[in-house]
Amino acid sequence: MANMSSLENKVRARAVSMVIQATQLTLKQKQADAPYKTGELRRSGRVLPLRSQGNVYSSGIEFTADHAAMLDRGTPPHIIRAKGGGLLGFYNEKAGKIIGVTEVHHPGSKKHKGWFSRGLAVVWRNNLRRVR
Repeated sequence: MANMSSLENKVRARAVSMVIQATQLTLKQKQADAPYKTGELRRSGRVLPLRSQGNVYSSGIEFTADHAAMLDRGTPPHIIRAKGGGLLGFYNEKAGKIIGVTEVHHPGSKKHKGWFSRGLAVVWRNNLRRVR
């Protein structure tokens, strides 16, 4: 019986290691795929804590930047308003200067080819195969 317990512990440790490694690889790949302007989105990615239920181990990744879901799914036209009576500032090339406005009528944005959700399960499965 002691040998079986030792074997079970080794198998369990290897399964945990594989899940963690595959999840870390998946995060790196999704960070590399993320649309890049300021780098905030890429920096906001993290591996979620390992979860287990019986002999099933899982983990995940998330991107916590405010605009992560908007980039993945796109947005409809909307109004962006300055907070607290302030101004939104941006450089206007036509005027050649920075201008301030209280609100902007944003035309919406197309999704960035589903940068996060596209192929996530396939990427993770492939990474799991790589760490065997």
